[in-house]
Amino acid sequence: MMRNTGLHFTVLAAAMALSLPVLAAEVRSPPAAGPKRQDMQQQMKDDALKYIDDKIRILQEAKTCVRAAKDMKDMSGCHAQERRKSNALREQARANVLGQKAKRGDAPASAPASAPAPGAK
Repeated sequence: MMRNTGLHFTVLAAAMALSLPVLAAEVRSPPAAGPKRQDMQQQMKDDALKYIDDKIRILQEAKTCVRAAKDMKDMSGCHAQERRKSNALREQARANVLGQKAKRGDAPASAPASAPAPGAK
């Protein structure tokens, strides 16, 4: 029994000794982002904020339209207008992302869902 306990401690000590370099590697901080990466991150942040501002503007216009609506037909028109503007905004944002990926040389992950397949009717 003593022999097995000693063996267990030896194996445990060896495992801990081998894991120390791995733990030391995890503690190191990642390399600092370069200026190009920071510019790209700032551009993405600016694009996200613009998208949010545009979405807020569309919703505020829809809110104004609904308040001015006299009947359900008018409200339906407000909803259709909001949906149309939101879809256009989403498509524009999608096109911007694909354009940025093309500029970086990244292949797009997938084609936009709303785009029909070539040759499809």
